[in-house]
Amino acid sequence: GNPWNASEGFGRVDAASSLQIRSGRWVNLTQPLNGTWMDVDQTYRIRGTAEMLEEDVVVLNGTVSELSHITISGRYTYWDGNNFRNKTAFLWDNATGIDNWTYDLSPELWRDGGGLYVEVRAWDNVGRVSEGSWANYHLGETWMTLDEPSGFAPLSGDVNLIGDYKAVNPDQIQYKVGSSGEWQTADSGLESPYVCDIMTAPGFSGDGDCSSEEWSSTWDTTEYIDGGWMLYVRILSESGESTTPIERYVNIDNVPASPELSPYGDIVVEENGIVVDSAPVDSFLNVRAQLRNNGDRHARNVLVVLYENGDQIASETLSRVDSTDVAEVVFGYHPTDTGLSSLKIEIDPSDTVTESDESNNEQEISFTIDSIPVGVDLALREGAATTNPRVANPNGDVTLNLRLENLGSSDASGVTFTLERWSELGWELLDTRGINIVSGSGYVDVPFTIHEGQLDVGAALFRASVSVEGVVDIDPTNDELEFTLLADEAQLQGARKLELSEGHVPLGFFGYSGDNLLFTGDGDSIWVHRVNEKYDLFTCLELEDDWAGEFAISSGEGDSANIVWTRRLLDQFGATVTTLSFSTVDLSCTNTEVIDLMPQLMLAEGTYWGIDLEVEEGKALIGGYHRDLFTSGTYDDVTSIFMLDSSTPLDSESWQLTREVIPVIEPPAGMAGSVQVARGSNWTHMTYQAMRDDGTGSERVGTFYAHGRLGEANWSFKTALGDHTSLGQLSVLQNSDGGDVVLTGWKEGAGYESELVLIRSNSALQDKEVKRVSAAGVSTLVFVETARGVQVLYESVGPLGRQIHYSMMDAESINIGAPLAEGALVMVGRSESTGETHIIYSSPTMDWRARLLIDDREPTVPDRGIIDTIRIWTGLDARTFDLAWKIGVSVCAMGLILMLATSRGILSRRRRSKSLSVVIEEEDEDEFEVDVLDVEEDSIREFAEPAESPQPEEESPSTDESGEEDADTEPSTDDEAAEDGRARRRSRRKRRSTQEAKVEVEELPEPPSPSELAELPEPPAPGELGLLPPPPGRDVTCECGATFRVKSVEMKSVKCPVCDAKISL
Repeated sequence: GNPWNASEGFGRVDAASSLQIRSGRWVNLTQPLNGTWMDVDQTYRIRGTAEMLEEDVVVLNGTVSELSHITISGRYTYWDGNNFRNKTAFLWDNATGIDNWTYDLSPELWRDGGGLYVEVRAWDNVGRVSEGSWANYHLGETWMTLDEPSGFAPLSGDVNLIGDYKAVNPDQIQYKVGSSGEWQTADSGLESPYVCDIMTAPGFSGDGDCSSEEWSSTWDTTEYIDGGWMLYVRILSESGESTTPIERYVNIDNVPASPELSPYGDIVVEENGIVVDSAPVDSFLNVRAQLRNNGDRHARNVLVVLYENGDQIASETLSRVDSTDVAEVVFGYHPTDTGLSSLKIEIDPSDTVTESDESNNEQEISFTIDSIPVGVDLALREGAATTNPRVANPNGDVTLNLRLENLGSSDASGVTFTLERWSELGWELLDTRGINIVSGSGYVDVPFTIHEGQLDVGAALFRASVSVEGVVDIDPTNDELEFTLLADEAQLQGARKLELSEGHVPLGFFGYSGDNLLFTGDGDSIWVHRVNEKYDLFTCLELEDDWAGEFAISSGEGDSANIVWTRRLLDQFGATVTTLSFSTVDLSCTNTEVIDLMPQLMLAEGTYWGIDLEVEEGKALIGGYHRDLFTSGTYDDVTSIFMLDSSTPLDSESWQLTREVIPVIEPPAGMAGSVQVARGSNWTHMTYQAMRDDGTGSERVGTFYAHGRLGEANWSFKTALGDHTSLGQLSVLQNSDGGDVVLTGWKEGAGYESELVLIRSNSALQDKEVKRVSAAGVSTLVFVETARGVQVLYESVGPLGRQIHYSMMDAESINIGAPLAEGALVMVGRSESTGETHIIYSSPTMDWRARLLIDDREPTVPDRGIIDTIRIWTGLDARTFDLAWKIGVSVCAMGLILMLATSRGILSRRRRSKSLSVVIEEEDEDEFEVDVLDVEEDSIREFAEPAESPQPEEESPSTDESGEEDADTEPSTDDEAAEDGRARRRSRRKRRSTQEAKVEVEELPEPPSPSELAELPEPPAPGELGLLPPPPGRDVTCECGATFRVKSVEMKSVKCPVCDAKISL
């Protein structure tokens, strides 16, 4: 037939091939067969055979021809209407082998439903090439989707599984429920070999419809119990290969909403908080168990019962257990019989709570009860030495009490008790006591008095020992106890009950100048409470309502607490993320703007934890762990330690982040580690916990110390401090030369074998002083920095239960102290200005308590002044209060000015007031009455009284013939101020009249001389003058009948002084 040309098609000449000497058909392409569909996600092996026929063997220049190699070429092709499209896939690559050759290829999807033309040729050693062997393949892709169920809504009954697919040579679509479930057929009616419908151009894939197809199936969810399940779907091909399954989390909910309670974790038995496998008879123990509500509805009034050997010995009722919540119950357990006991927890034994599954409500363990040893076993255990007062003060007498126990069953008599003290000369005997009897399984307290002046400030080492006559002590190793007493100039006040709301747990304490704040956590919230001197709480602020669990506090040196915590929030896309935030809270319970310090992380990207905060001289320093699950898209799950610092913490732009100060560590399981940071004069210091397997080859938690420069990553100085550690603490002081003194502490071991390790050293961890203290079950360790050094408070198990211990460290020494109080230490706060250390703890009766440890010095309480006192009382922050009091002062000043102006106006008005006598004439048939009314001058505003000519003061008003009196103004003898005003006005009128007269006089001509004057006529006689004219004015009669006289003839209107009516004149 016609040869195939890769670029020109059939019947065309391959110019490149024609240059070679063409020979016979030496090569065959056998697999895959022509017309096979290939999946672009797979790798295929092209194979065939090659053989030179005898008649094609030639000898050229003495060389006998034979096959030398096989070459293969391929092109992607498709038809676009009537146009043929193609491009090179690979060009004459060498195949592997000759006689049985192979070539591996992974096709690309240049066009869905397109083709791949492959041609192979054989070459001999004399340069001849065989005819080609070819095949045409069809190309497609394999994928699928799961559109329903979406996973958002709960599922019940028959559920439709629906999606789309494309597949090359598919067999069926399968599904399974749960990772351990079996694959089941969902849809077997799939398009095969592919979804394309039309093939144009014989032998070639064309431009037909290759759209995806829909698949569907029905799934009966009632075959599975309610709850969350993982649904998997996949495509299975004819060759048995399958696609990567699609995973979809779904919630099956066929049964009506109901709780589903079951035990969670293991039952544990504790003695003083330490988990034990056995205990002596008559011990006081706790049995701790947890239960979980796996249902989709909360459960109320859940009864949980503890049984010992089938008998009920305790019960507890939980008021509410929400869906998916884990609740804990603790039972008191006092075994009275020895031997192996069966302890069983049963949830809702009467089935009063309707559950979806009632068969999983029990859990049981075995526990050994040991008998009390027969005989005498005198013991002086750690924590047996206490003092009264609890802090031994060198300025007074101290009573030392030593508890001597008899752990055996027999009474001990003839007991000798000895107390010694260590001095430069060795052990010095202080006292020897004889004790008549110590009852079996009992104890006695042996008191000793240490008088004032026998203790100096610091630690004193003592040794107590006991012996018994006539019997052998079962365990003589506990007959001697060495202990230290810390003499400190401080006093411990009595305990006060702390009334916390249910669910609240103390997080931090802040005090300044006698005012205090307590921070508590309750679920997702952080609350702030004011605390007075009696430890009464006044809740004043919800600092956070979506708390993520981490919290650290530093008092700094001002009147505000510095707080850092992790919180959750929604990002711009609506996803829940976690970040690290900073704020301050002042004594008025007002917080500054919250500053987010770290990049926001989704749950799948990582988390921050183990946070520590230090604020000194206004500079803030933060350290913590960062678990990076995303790791720039590689999901390598890398944990490192970061550091943040700022010289102005309230400025969000001032914070500097240093990543990977300690890079790539393996953190303790369950994110149990903590980072501690401190500034020094030479370095920035840090301790942290991480897993280690060096030295012994076994993995364990170690505490590490490191120091470096702020802003630098990957600190070079790192060293391990201890093994099997936890509860790390760090402080840095300065010695007399200004150098850094590093104080560290941590717990080593577990249970009754726990120890507290305290170290004082320089930055290079040389010249170390190390103190190891037996601290059974220690679970809390706190360093509190003070002006006198570092107070060390921790709690461990003693003869009577958990005890809080108090010690001191400074730049020169470590001083171990005695028990301070009974209870479990929770947290400690410090108010340096008042020299107060606030100790918050849980008492043996399981309620919150607070005690105050006060330095023996005058408190350096700064005088806040009345302004700051008022601000704190009002509850306003400094900026708001500053603005408020300025506005208040301005308002008061304006009000005062207005009052002065108003008062002056009233006085002036009173001075201007003037009485006017008005004559009212009332005519009647029989009589004539004249009433004189006093009218205020201000009531007549329509006219101004004309200026009168000055009259001699002795001149009296005239009377006309009818006997009417002029309505002259008469002075009021009762109003001297008004009379003074009228006198002043008359004086002013006189002055004006005098000035006018002077002006007129100046304008007149010179008077004539007496010689120029003629004789004047005689003045007229009195009878010739006639009557005088009446005074100016007129009488006015009002509609009300009142008649009064008005002096002025120029007035247009006047008001009636009786009815106030306006009268036109």
